[in-house]
Amino acid sequence: MIYNILPNIVAATLIKGGITMRFYGFIFVLCFPHWVQAVQDAADPYSIYHNTSDYDENLASPWVEHQVEIGGWPEDEHLTKLRMDKMPMNMTLYADLSHLTVGNEDYVTRLWLAVRSTKGAYNGTYEGFRCATGEYRIYAYANPERREPLRIASSPHWRKVRGKSYRHELMVDYLCHDTRPRSPDAVAERLNSNMISDETAY
Repeated sequence: MIYNILPNIVAATLIKGGITMRFYGFIFVLCFPHWVQAVQDAADPYSIYHNTSDYDENLASPWVEHQVEIGGWPEDEHLTKLRMDKMPMNMTLYADLSHLTVGNEDYVTRLWLAVRSTKGAYNGTYEGFRCATGEYRIYAYANPERREPLRIASSPHWRKVRGKSYRHELMVDYLCHDTRPRSPDAVAERLNSNMISDETAY
């Protein structure tokens, strides 16, 4: 019992004494190193959980996106209509399941998306989604009515997916399981059925 209380008493005495106790504190450290550890534990009760490993996160390999190949053209027969709550009024979102892929090393989900309006406007985008960071990237644009139906994005970069947007809904409901991408088969099943279930993540 006395050994459990004594470190706290010693700690309080050292603090109260201030500078005048520094010399005695030095002697105490030399003579009773195990009590000093007990005093430190009393001052910081969470010290036993501190990370004492040699791991340095600065030495970890940075994430690198692998080379991207534009997966063909979003043909009408391959487009699946999605039931989305966050799409703008009079707009419908489609996904091309035939070109949907998940990178084996960079874990980026890539697929063609097409947005159509009730007035006939059409815009297709080949996009990548990172579930780990909540980001998306546009690689190419498609529009059959333009002189160049397929146009590669000149300087694509990763952007944060905004909350309450259709991309956020797409990631949460279809593409991602928390911070991990779903497998292509699981994504295709969800896109086809528009049902929410709990499959195994990729």
